[in-house]
Amino acid sequence: MSSPRASVSPAEHGDVAARLYQALHAQNVDAAIQCIAEASDSDILEPSSWEQRQTASRVAKGDAPYATRGLTAMHVLVRDCTHLNIIKQTIERAPSGLQARGGYYSNGTACAAIPMHLAAQESSSVDVVRLLLETGGAEQLQVKNQSGSLPMH
Repeated sequence: MSSPRASVSPAEHGDVAARLYQALHAQNVDAAIQCIAEASDSDILEPSSWEQRQTASRVAKGDAPYATRGLTAMHVLVRDCTHLNIIKQTIERAPSGLQARGGYYSNGTACAAIPMHLAAQESSSVDVVRLLLETGGAEQLQVKNQSGSLPMH
């Protein structure tokens, strides 16, 4: 599978997860809401191919994980969004997104994480994790990613 180079902006190739990531990291809630509103249900479930490296002070430079590569909009929302209404509305539109597997480790291998993995591992709020449990069930806590880790790991 070929993927767009980092120089290609998400807007140029219609990548909803990447556009959502950019809006949330710019703290532009209106743009995030608009991104989800304009997306079709299938767009919300489409894995991102955007390879822009995420910069974070807690991650060593050069080892930063890909911002959205392989993640769906649902993954990005539960990892990066603190607005429960946006997450809840997106789950109502595309509930199967809670079982979507995606993501890549920084070494390029597939992660196969469900959104609950990201919510638990990326320090999402307790409210986000609670919402995922209420809407998707406790079974999400028993799903292992590619390396065999549960969300609680």
